[in-house]
Amino acid sequence: MTPCHHVHLVDADAAARGAIARYLEHHGLAVTAMDSAADLLRRMHRQRPDAVIMDAALPGLSGLQACRQLRGEGDRVPLILLTERNEEVDRVLALEMGADDVLGKPCPLRELLARLHALLRRANVPPGCRSWRRRRWISASCASISPRAACCAAAA
Repeated sequence: MTPCHHVHLVDADAAARGAIARYLEHHGLAVTAMDSAADLLRRMHRQRPDAVIMDAALPGLSGLQACRQLRGEGDRVPLILLTERNEEVDRVLALEMGADDVLGKPCPLRELLARLHALLRRANVPPGCRSWRRRRWISASCASISPRAACCAAAA
């Protein structure tokens, strides 16, 4: 069986979280749904996702703050932020905080799935590959090797 991509989905709204999770699962993705950014940060060290979809305005630690924290730690996991604030300044702020893509809420689920697939394709994320998430480049004279390349070579 071919491994599928695994997504962490973070949204405090149970109805929205459930609808998005069901849609993604119906389209062949494995989803771990949670309701807080703090829960996401705890799980990131135990269960590495291929991508994260997160609401920008979560109670407590916001999605924007969690995004900035992940990027500050050097984590390059592909990340889509969902926001109810759909002004240009809000979208630009989310991108500057480290989001790879931003979608307004409520978002068309078909578009979310298409953007997620595009992001995974651009990031060259093989399904089920967990070791490349924190890109730490190793250089030896004129050769550079990334953990992602090692993971992909091991999968071949």
